[in-house]
Amino acid sequence: MQENSDKQNILKIQDEWQKGFFDKLKELGVDQLNNQDNLLAINGDLSQQILNNKEEPIQNEENTLRGTVNDILKKKKKHKENKNQTIKLSEDQDSPKKSKLNSKQWKQDELKKFYKGLKTYGLNFQLISDYMKTKTMKQVRQKYNRECKKNKKLIDETLKYYDETGQKKARKIIKAKFNQLKRLNSNLQSQKSLEQLSQIPSNSYQLSKSESVNSAFDFMDQQIANICKKKMEEKENQNNSQENSKETK
Repeated sequence: MQENSDKQNILKIQDEWQKGFFDKLKELGVDQLNNQDNLLAINGDLSQQILNNKEEPIQNEENTLRGTVNDILKKKKKHKENKNQTIKLSEDQDSPKKSKLNSKQWKQDELKKFYKGLKTYGLNFQLISDYMKTKTMKQVRQKYNRECKKNKKLIDETLKYYDETGQKKARKIIKAKFNQLKRLNSNLQSQKSLEQLSQIPSNSYQLSKSESVNSAFDFMDQQIANICKKKMEEKENQNNSQENSKETK
């Protein structure tokens, strides 16, 4: 009997609680509830359970994390493969140009001029480049390094000829070039001076000219005054000497 009474009291408390809960919702402005079967209810054993609950299955957190990491690694690997492929394509595109540039042979007349330049100028690659007019100093130096590996004997004989006969000629050519540069520099300086003079206003030139003339006249006047003064002093001295001679007699 006591057990039945306890159950009735519990059910009564449950009904009162649910009634108060719904009244509170109505006060808040909620008139209608959807899926009321999903509300928590307390059964006779005072345990909580979810009625008619249709939840989606919970995924394993570890599996989810592993899948995310795998996706990131796959994307990273794919990006790296695409990058390597791009670099490879770029190298494949550039390599023919480089190989073509490196394998480009000198013309026969260029080779003759190269060795003739070595005979005349020695290892002055800049003068050889100026003489050839078709190759830069860097290209001449690279050609010399390649010829040293392939035709060492010919290079040595050519430089030996330069040591015996070419140095004097090279010195003359270098000296002539130096004098030419010196004359060019002098001409540039003269031209610069003329340009500076041409920039002086005409009135300032006339002023300086008149000042020079006035200075010349002043100098001449001073010289004339000095001469007159000297003449007067000489005449005065002469008169004094004559008077002294008369007194003596």
